[in-house]
Amino acid sequence: MLILALVLSVVGLYGLITYSVAREQREIGVRIALRAHSSDVVGRVLSRSLARTTAGAVAGLGVAAGVSRVFQSQLYGVSATDALTHALTACLMLAIAAVTAALPALRAARTDPVEAIRSN
Repeated sequence: MLILALVLSVVGLYGLITYSVAREQREIGVRIALRAHSSDVVGRVLSRSLARTTAGAVAGLGVAAGVSRVFQSQLYGVSATDALTHALTACLMLAIAAVTAALPALRAARTDPVEAIRSN
């Protein structure tokens, strides 16, 4: 079950990050046309992706703290208020986001500026 949850997390984060990079394709194309270095583009995509994921992790920790008592009967071997488990889960999600953001970031750095500006 844990593996399935991790696979769904990876697929979901990858799709979300790819979609957000695709929405910013024109902006990335303009930046590259204005001589932005590819490392700057990669850094910008990664930082935006990690900022959004961090906000989601913080919100998720808040929700988990709020509803953990409701699911107390469903948990085995761990308490509902186990801070270490919550922190490790948030760190794991941030690590997954960093890995899944790398491919769209590298793809964005290779964007052809003319094609990006022409596309709708």
